[in-house]
Amino acid sequence: MPMYKYKRITTAGPNGTTVYFKNTDTNDCLEVAELDGWHYVHVPDPDSLPDQPDNIEWQEVALTQSEKEELRFISRRCQIIGDEMQAKIRERYKAEDEQYFSRIAANAALGTYQFKDGEEDKLAAYNAYIEDLRAWAQNERSKIGL
Repeated sequence: MPMYKYKRITTAGPNGTTVYFKNTDTNDCLEVAELDGWHYVHVPDPDSLPDQPDNIEWQEVALTQSEKEELRFISRRCQIIGDEMQAKIRERYKAEDEQYFSRIAANAALGTYQFKDGEEDKLAAYNAYIEDLRAWAQNERSKIGL
């Protein structure tokens, strides 16, 4: 999905103005984050956008993997996705449960732990749940081009 970037134009003063990109009510554009003075905007349907002001330097960009990672890190929407993922984990597991699963999984991988009755199934269920949540989060980030 297309990602664009632009530079806002701000006129100082008591009656100053700021020129942003133009959107429409029917286009679900999302300003993802600001990086190095550029504002990155995810545009699901570029054909439905109105013409943009020339002075904002509006341009389509192909993000590098490094840029995507940096935008994910600073994007408020990605932070919200992470918070939602953490809340979903806490609905089912306590932090102590996660620590326990991590410890027994690591020790089992080293061959220094023998699973007790039902532990392996509980660990497998936990891992499956986490992987489902990771896939959900990845899908949500892809909806905004990240």
